[in-house]
Amino acid sequence: MILRRQICGPGDPLGCHTFSVGAPSGTTRRMLARASSITLLPVLTVMLAVLMVQPAQAHPDLEQAKRLAGELELETALASFEHALASGTLSRSELIELLSERAFVFHALHRKSELVQDFIWLSALDPNHRLDLRAPPDLTAIWTSVRDQGRGVLTVQLEANANQDGLRAHTSVGGTVPEGVRSQVVRRRTGESWEALEGPNVREPQAEGSTVDLYAEAIGLGNVVIASQYSADEPLRVTMIPSSANAAPLAGAPIDEPESWTRRHRGWIIGATALVVTAVVVGTVLAVKSAEDNSDNTNLKPMVSF
Repeated sequence: MILRRQICGPGDPLGCHTFSVGAPSGTTRRMLARASSITLLPVLTVMLAVLMVQPAQAHPDLEQAKRLAGELELETALASFEHALASGTLSRSELIELLSERAFVFHALHRKSELVQDFIWLSALDPNHRLDLRAPPDLTAIWTSVRDQGRGVLTVQLEANANQDGLRAHTSVGGTVPEGVRSQVVRRRTGESWEALEGPNVREPQAEGSTVDLYAEAIGLGNVVIASQYSADEPLRVTMIPSSANAAPLAGAPIDEPESWTRRHRGWIIGATALVVTAVVVGTVLAVKSAEDNSDNTNLKPMVSF
């Protein structure tokens, strides 16, 4: 639909002007839609970037403990640090932050034994950690001494064996190992969920031909996972072999081949061989000596004297 309208101005030498007003054409509508999308695209990009760079929400008990420490409410700050550990929701990086911040409180309260224990944990998690610039020289010296006596970052290793007797798994920890560290095997059978098995040694029966996924974790203060080998996304997969087959060796362990009869009895064979050789040598020596004695008796001549 097109509307026509005449506009006449007084004294206009050109007379009246006719204007046509109609709905926008299809081309015009497409151009308007494209312009709107181009205009909104930078806005959406900026909003997405802002959402992505927003920091994760800090642990409330940890933040409260840091605030109280800054206000010199030291004993209350220690209680908040303990609440953060007891929550069981700290991440590994938050545990490192807690240990580093609590060190200042222990130092201010002259509680050196607790301070050293926290530094041992800190050296196990992050031996390259640098204390805050607030640290006085004597506190930095203690940290340097504890770190230098450590054995590097804590690690955990997993070995697994699958044979007709079932599953055998073993975990071991290395590096700097603070008192209280424990390890566990996390296991998932086919069609089941992950299950944590406490302790460094796991022995349990499994169906022949079944598959088990495993990974190992080291657990520290606050039930925080401080080290692991393999993972839920990339586990160690172990298949239970039939009883008629040989056992699968422990990962990294040498393969024990079945011994032959000769190998099993090689001690007896060596001893018997040595005995036979000795008997032959002794017999030969005796035979030679006997022959020499007989020869001497035959060559003797009687002596007659007048």
